[in-house]
Amino acid sequence: MIYFLVLIMSFVFNISFSQNFESKFKEANSLYENEQFVEAIDLYEELTNNNITSADLFYNLGNAYYRVNNIGLSIYNYSRALKLNPSDEDIKFNLEIAKLKTIDKFDEVPKFFLDDLSNTISNLFNESTWTFINLFFAILTGVFIVLFNITRDIFVKKLSIILSFLVIGLFLVSFYFGYHQSNYQFKATNGVIISPSAYIKSGPDDKSTDILILHEGTTFDLLEEYKDWNKIKLSDGNVGWIDDESILTY
Repeated sequence: MIYFLVLIMSFVFNISFSQNFESKFKEANSLYENEQFVEAIDLYEELTNNNITSADLFYNLGNAYYRVNNIGLSIYNYSRALKLNPSDEDIKFNLEIAKLKTIDKFDEVPKFFLDDLSNTISNLFNESTWTFINLFFAILTGVFIVLFNITRDIFVKKLSIILSFLVIGLFLVSFYFGYHQSNYQFKATNGVIISPSAYIKSGPDDKSTDILILHEGTTFDLLEEYKDWNKIKLSDGNVGWIDDESILTY
């Protein structure tokens, strides 16, 4: 009885929470449409502070920051939105437009083609879609196994075995890409400079040698975290350390 009541209370809470999110999200969108960008940002940020992860929320927040010329936070939120919805062309387009306003320009080091191919395939779908695909292949495998056990036709038995192994192979492949995408979505692997400028150092302390200076909106790969410092890699291959206060990671 208690378990049943807990389920009901959880269900009611989730409905109430969803309705509250939709109400505030619409209010923030209305403020944005009326060009009250600062007020819209405050409301969008209030929603993000409640640990809400939504590609639409981050995308709209990125748009609002772009309209007040805060390029660093605009790129940060576009990037967060793209992590949750990697196939969205609007997010990709706006992110590239925002990056045109950054100061630092680097020649990208070509990635190893297998890594690039793996990233491209895993980014075709978000983590939820990959989970659905994996579930589909798992159910299909079960169907072929059941078919093998209930049929007496030798040809159908052989066919069901072949198809079972084929679908299991597809399941393993989709599971790999789903795991890759899940790890990418929920683990901080990238970041963006949010300070007007920041020094990249040779080591994780203030006394280390300055390697170069970066500016707001520059993105990077996050390699390692040590106390209040982060080891980063730029698109041109340069590696160095930067303090926590100058960046946001996603």
